[in-house]
Amino acid sequence: MSLHNSGNFGSIENGPTILVLGASLMQRPAYEAAQRRGWRAVAVDRDPHSISRAHAADFIQADISNHEEVTLLASEYATSHPVHGVFTCGTDFSYTVAVTAARLGLPGMPPEAALRASNKKLMRDCFHQAGIPSPRHHALSDLTDESLAAGATELGFPLVVKPVDNMGARGIRLVHDKDQLETAVRLAVEQSRTGRVILEQLIDGLEYSIDALVFDGRIVIVGVADRHIFFPPYFVEMGHTIPTMLSGSKYTTLIEGFRSAVRALGIEYGAAKGDVFLSNGEAVVGEIAARLSGGYMSGWTFPAAARFEPVEAAMELALGFHPRSLPDSIDDVQPQKTSAERAWISIPGTVKEVLGLPSADTLSNRSVDGAAELPMKDGEVELIACFPRATPGDSVSFPTNNVEKCGNIITCSPQREKAVQQAETITRAIVVRLEPGNARTFDFLFGSSGHEAPWAFWPTHRENVDCLADMPRFTTSAVTPSSEITSSHTQHRGNCRTTISVGYLPLPHPERETAPDYNGHTLCEVLDLLRLRYKVAPQVELTGGQSLPGLVLGRVFWRALLKGGLQGALFIIDTISRDVPSHEELARLTGRLWNDDFAR
Repeated sequence: MSLHNSGNFGSIENGPTILVLGASLMQRPAYEAAQRRGWRAVAVDRDPHSISRAHAADFIQADISNHEEVTLLASEYATSHPVHGVFTCGTDFSYTVAVTAARLGLPGMPPEAALRASNKKLMRDCFHQAGIPSPRHHALSDLTDESLAAGATELGFPLVVKPVDNMGARGIRLVHDKDQLETAVRLAVEQSRTGRVILEQLIDGLEYSIDALVFDGRIVIVGVADRHIFFPPYFVEMGHTIPTMLSGSKYTTLIEGFRSAVRALGIEYGAAKGDVFLSNGEAVVGEIAARLSGGYMSGWTFPAAARFEPVEAAMELALGFHPRSLPDSIDDVQPQKTSAERAWISIPGTVKEVLGLPSADTLSNRSVDGAAELPMKDGEVELIACFPRATPGDSVSFPTNNVEKCGNIITCSPQREKAVQQAETITRAIVVRLEPGNARTFDFLFGSSGHEAPWAFWPTHRENVDCLADMPRFTTSAVTPSSEITSSHTQHRGNCRTTISVGYLPLPHPERETAPDYNGHTLCEVLDLLRLRYKVAPQVELTGGQSLPGLVLGRVFWRALLKGGLQGALFIIDTISRDVPSHEELARLTGRLWNDDFAR
């Protein structure tokens, strides 16, 4: 297609109008780019209260997953408001964009190419026909036992179950046997808009995210990031770092594999985002999307690292203009700095408060619904943004996908190790404190709901293991040993003012448990943090000086801490400090604390 100079809008009065599909946080960079450039950005979203609507010049309420609805409403809007482009980023609805642009006669990629990039079954078939290395797959024709057995026989275990049409790792799970397969397929169906599921070969290798702009026969790389995936059997991205550590022939292999996949799908114009593995020296294409990435990459980390705005450049293409920041000599934009994004998470429960967020006096005036951005400081580690997603009163879960995390930190520095270290240091300091007594939290710590989630810690030193195996669940003591950490809590009973103490029985050598938890804390660091939050009370007394026995937790405390980390320990202490349950009630609440948790 013929592109125009992006600095000259000719007869377009007051700048061009562009429809932006989606008005969530991930689309905010698009609205900010429009404001910088003097464009009219019209938000299209189902939610009239979407957080980025305030940045839009106008609003169309529509379900962007429904291409027919969006096309109809966009056509009606265009009869009275000239429209010059259609765009999205950070959503999975590039097909809606392509269909709408085609209907309005606007720049865009062929709808069939966008459809292939939105449906994993069509994508895999396309790659197979073109000889593009990608996971072997089996699309389930139905959900019968026979169909599942056929897929398992063809691919073998382990394999990966995915909905054919979702993003953010929702509904994706690694399975090792038939029973797991049946459960995973049911969950994937729930996360599929069309109720269809695909089984795929598990690829052994590191995974990378790639963003590109496609025009004039060129596929210009605008970002390559290392992805940090955790918590099998799920695939949760706990952050990314840009630029990638890959270099030389390995980098070339990765990029050539990505470009081949983009061409095979027929993406000739617009944007492309890839998840590509490097496995046994070969680029294996996981997925290609016909859009720029979400997950803070295209809108935050890459602009911070490279001083280049991929979203703005992609919007220029959507308007039919040549990106003014991409001269013909550039086919791979190279960052000058490193930007690191890291997430913080929670065990299940209800948020009481979020501790340890960057202090308000360090924040700039730029904030949108809890998304705060900090000013840049050249030559130092820069805290680019802090995005709290879980706030008091919210229900939270241990993440099984990329939309269940509690918040994100983004840093930038000329030195890679400093950017990474600062992001991880900040996220380690953030603690989501949960409401005490919550049944979901109890079930995760002491019941069966958390069996797939990793333990924060698992004791390995023999003396600690033996101590836990022999330790009682809890006991009482009139005098709490000074080595125990206790929580003091005041209650009023009749006319008496009573101080209740909750302590715990110590391990002999916690310092020998050196493996960090999933937040990066060692066991001793968590115990130290608890000391900062709770007073040491060697003796518990009534106002009149009369001794009152205190509750001393044993395996109940350690089960909560070892399973749920600092959050778990705070939860059990907060719960008992608040309600002071009877021994019978405490035994009932922690009744699923199995005897073989810490078997010798």
